[in-house]
Amino acid sequence: MSIKMDKEINSGYVRGFFDGEGCPSVKGKQIIITNQNFNILKGIKKKLSSLGIISRLKNDKNCYRLKIHGYNNLLRFVKLIGSNMQEKRKKLLAIINSYSHYPISKQQIENVRTLRKKGRTFRQIAKMTKVSVVPLI
Repeated sequence: MSIKMDKEINSGYVRGFFDGEGCPSVKGKQIIITNQNFNILKGIKKKLSSLGIISRLKNDKNCYRLKIHGYNNLLRFVKLIGSNMQEKRKKLLAIINSYSHYPISKQQIENVRTLRKKGRTFRQIAKMTKVSVVPLI
């Protein structure tokens, strides 16, 4: 089946796909969407990226997994995509509420990225920037 993903994928499609193939992991503080079709997940990744949601697509034996980590990405997913399923909505909110800090600003995120590229550890960055918790970027 040939699908022009970038023209057909919208937030509603991603929500439905997440409801069918996705799993919010409260313990892992992540969202995982699993499927055997790489091109569909690649299209979803592209749509998420257009919404400012960073995700990773990995091959895992007989399937592919699209993973979303980090407070800002998870919060954007909840606000812009969400779920039609009550249980998944509860888990998404539980993930968001499991964070004990407030997100840092976009400028601070860019500073963290720059320092990471220079080889600094998250612990070193936290001391340098006086931010008590540095999110994984």
